[in-house]
Amino acid sequence: MELLPFLTNYIISYLSPQLENISKEILQLNHRSLLAAAYIVYLTDATEPQAREYLKKWSALIGFEDTSFSVPNFLVTTEKQLKWHAEGLPSDTTAIKNAVLIDQALQSEKCGFTPLVIDPDGDTTAWLKATLADTQCDFVSQHSEKLLTAVQYAVRLNRTLVITDVDGIHSSWAGLMDTSVHLVLVARTMPPIPPSCLARLSPLYCAARRDALTDQLVHYALQQLKPEVNEKSKEIKLKKATLQKQQYELQENLLKILSTNNDILHDTNLLASLNKTRETSATITEALEAAHAIERDTNAASEAFLPSATRTALLALTVKSMTLHQPLIALPIDVVLDVYVDALRRSDSNNINNDEVIRYITRRVIERVLLSLHKKDKYKVVLHILKQVYDGIMPDELWQIFLGKYIINEDQKIVKEIKNTYQWISDELVRKVAQIKVIHEDFFNKLSLQNASLWKEFLDSGDLNVLAPLSLTPCELAVAVSLLRPDSTYRAITNLVDYVLGAGVMSGGGGVAVAARWSGPRGRRPALLLAAHALDVLANHARSLTLVGVEEGRPAWERAVEGNRSGGWVALVVGASPFTQDLRNFIVDFVQRPIDDFNEEFRLWIVSEDRKIPPIVANVCVNVILEAPEGVKYNVMSTLSAWGEFEADGTTVRARACLALFHAIVQERRAYIPQGWSRWYAWEWGEVSACAEAVGGGGGGRALVGAVYGARAGAGDRRALAALHRATLGDHALAHCWRPLGLPLHLPVPTTTRTQAYLSAFDAFPDIDPPQLLGLPDNCRTSWERNSANDIIIGLKELDTTTMSSNYDNKNNVTPLKMILALWKKLMAGSALIKADYQVEKVIKDIEREGGWWESVCCCEVNVAARVSRLLHRALALRARSTPPAPLHQDKNKWIQSIEQLEALLLKSDFFQTPEEWQSWWTGPEESAVYVREFCHRALASEVRMRTQTLNIPKELDLRAFLFPGRVVWAMRANAAQRLHCSVHHLTLLTKWSPLQDECGDDGVVVSGLQLAGGWWGGRGVEAAGMGRPPRVTAPPLLLRYVPQSQTTPLNPEGTVEVPVYMNESREEELFVARAPLAKPFDRDTAEMHAIALFIAPLQ
Repeated sequence: MELLPFLTNYIISYLSPQLENISKEILQLNHRSLLAAAYIVYLTDATEPQAREYLKKWSALIGFEDTSFSVPNFLVTTEKQLKWHAEGLPSDTTAIKNAVLIDQALQSEKCGFTPLVIDPDGDTTAWLKATLADTQCDFVSQHSEKLLTAVQYAVRLNRTLVITDVDGIHSSWAGLMDTSVHLVLVARTMPPIPPSCLARLSPLYCAARRDALTDQLVHYALQQLKPEVNEKSKEIKLKKATLQKQQYELQENLLKILSTNNDILHDTNLLASLNKTRETSATITEALEAAHAIERDTNAASEAFLPSATRTALLALTVKSMTLHQPLIALPIDVVLDVYVDALRRSDSNNINNDEVIRYITRRVIERVLLSLHKKDKYKVVLHILKQVYDGIMPDELWQIFLGKYIINEDQKIVKEIKNTYQWISDELVRKVAQIKVIHEDFFNKLSLQNASLWKEFLDSGDLNVLAPLSLTPCELAVAVSLLRPDSTYRAITNLVDYVLGAGVMSGGGGVAVAARWSGPRGRRPALLLAAHALDVLANHARSLTLVGVEEGRPAWERAVEGNRSGGWVALVVGASPFTQDLRNFIVDFVQRPIDDFNEEFRLWIVSEDRKIPPIVANVCVNVILEAPEGVKYNVMSTLSAWGEFEADGTTVRARACLALFHAIVQERRAYIPQGWSRWYAWEWGEVSACAEAVGGGGGGRALVGAVYGARAGAGDRRALAALHRATLGDHALAHCWRPLGLPLHLPVPTTTRTQAYLSAFDAFPDIDPPQLLGLPDNCRTSWERNSANDIIIGLKELDTTTMSSNYDNKNNVTPLKMILALWKKLMAGSALIKADYQVEKVIKDIEREGGWWESVCCCEVNVAARVSRLLHRALALRARSTPPAPLHQDKNKWIQSIEQLEALLLKSDFFQTPEEWQSWWTGPEESAVYVREFCHRALASEVRMRTQTLNIPKELDLRAFLFPGRVVWAMRANAAQRLHCSVHHLTLLTKWSPLQDECGDDGVVVSGLQLAGGWWGGRGVEAAGMGRPPRVTAPPLLLRYVPQSQTTPLNPEGTVEVPVYMNESREEELFVARAPLAKPFDRDTAEMHAIALFIAPLQ
């Protein structure tokens, strides 16, 4: 009778709740199955957190209240999930979701969809190979010759087929997807999909996304820092699943005994079964309690890691998104994981300082990114990264002001109020100050503009320390400086970056040494060196270096690797050769080898010229761009070293040394475009080598140097080039006492017969080039900083479009398209030019009479203005209507769902740069908003001129009011030729700077709207621009008069210089050449080296 009370108690205490749970689960089975089906059909491209949000909404609609329900756990057992992790599946929830969906697609009863796996990093592909290793499965590339055979096997033999490297899906594949073939498509990026196949595919994004990467970081940190918790968690999960399965079997056995035995009270087997079931239940209870304890510990550790993991994921994804613009900065996920764990190890495990962890991670990641950037791109890339990670330091509102991406209505009342209150503010700055007041009044008040003496001192000196009493944050300082003194913006940017990262990060050198550290222990990743001189740099760092050429083939490469695996360095020299498929496979196979195969000191280097690199290579290598040291000193010494132990007579050796100096100067001036040169010229080793053979022939050979270098230069740059040639290779350069460009630098006497003797002399040159050495004005550094700051801001606007493309609901952001549409509406509303029926009212009837030339200019201008206005109006309307819609699954964190989605968005939203089509209508500024503003000003001015035109050319003209100012100059010339009855080729242009009223006469025209660069108008002549002068200043009005060449009044040629007048500051199109007087002691050669120029001023 012992069995009766036990059985009664067992049924009451255990079986009854179990029956209730089973009954409840049976009742909910339809709901769970419905949610799982919707999950498989509609949520394949969503992240797991997004999927949970949709499941909550759907559960509420169908009355399902179980908040703990998990579709992956419903569809796949715990044992299978643990097996997947052991086979290499990432530990984040999104990876599990993708694995479940692939598993459902490969079941015997297909779910009806074909998985399209987007796997740029290859992690999911590696897991698929591991998990399908014991099944009948074929992996074949889309480009393989075996593809058709593999498809036939899959159809006939019911084999699983995984097609990799998919870059396009043909519409004929639709039939294959409809069959019972178990098919998986794997692509690195989202391929184009025909409509006939779109509904049959389930896109699974395995690319790192914020939630998934955060999960990976947290789980990896648990594995590395708390391995005991991680292992216990796995053990308990497996034990719990095993015991539950055993319990279900015992319960099933017990029910069988109860149903078949008539005398259950005296059945010993039943008693044993009940005892075993009770013991199992107790064990399960203990396991559940242990699981809950482990889960609490795991959750506590995860919560501690979560804040830093979230920001690290954001940092990694920001870098990943920028690979569209800078492919070489690719940051593999395993590198991010290792850096994150390294940062946590440096922190107190009991009290993690998240700010310090993120600061360390950011510095490490920036160090890696800087290796793969050219110097000109570093600040814009780093600033963009810091903005995404340190949003608190760089508030979005101030950031948009800094980029100039706010649309405001000019309130004349505010402008007038500011002008009256702060009388020290110039007219040029008053509107910018009004903009600050309208957008961010708190920031405006913080500027303390009533402190006139402080701001005047800053505007004069440009010293950021002057503004220290205002207690501005580095970001506020950068915004204020960019608006009130743009010439100091570059210094404000460097100050901001140094504040966030710490001093020295941006200027840190040692490319090869840093790359060797990032290659990891035992050279886990090869380092790709991009530079023509990379081998020389590598040889200086390597203790044991083995060179192998790419042309030697894969067997030679592998022999070199095997021969140095004990600790040497191997350099695979690719040079300008293509990255063949064999070379790519060798690199990928090397990365996949176990790291234990190599010694700790082993490194593999791939040496190539700086060029476009295939993505598969860039993604697995540590990419390093090695740029030659800047400066004339290093350039000259590099050239002399390349010539080796050259010996000749003293004159030839001195001429070669002077040639090396000339070559260095013309190359280093390229950093100061457009002042150094109007554009980039490819003066390289070929020119200096050819000229070196000629300079030994005396003056004729030196003259040939000017011809060789001048062959590449434009007409405007040849003046400066000729002046530099005279300064460095003239006859005076062979004298004993000659000093390079007047600097106090001593060279060996010209009787020296070895070029190497000049090395010590050039080594005494300063590391930072003084302006005089480059033949540039003293304020050239200010000009360089201004141009660099402009380039940084332009680059940031382009990169900011990447972020805004996924930020649909951020109302603070103003897209470039919104800005341009608002600007166009403001400027062109009501204009007759955009009407389709607009025509020039006055027809040219008197083209041959006096005054006809001016009339033709006005008609041509307004005709072009009307045509381009209608084209722009139509283009903007089309852009406005084709704005891309928000995606179905909008991320709560406002971040991109995938790089592929971002690429598609950028094609439609990147409107910052002026489209090439617009430039074909009218050539204008590169920035779209500036282009529209400049065009509208000129177009409206042409309309006004057409209504108020006179027969004769006006005596005063503003060249900023013309779409094609060259027409004005040619009309003046043609009109003068008609009046003087001579050919236009017999006329010459006389120029009078800052003319008096009575000097204009009847045949002259005073033009304005110009700016002067490279010099300073001192009233009586052009002077050299001093250190404190701005890089460009408003030029005085010019009196232009065409006269016959025989009647020209000579202006002392020794005291004048020809000054080209360009269409814009970039000096691309020359309009005419004006002669300017020079103020003593400013001589003509120096003025020409300073590249003095006039250009039409941009609108303020």
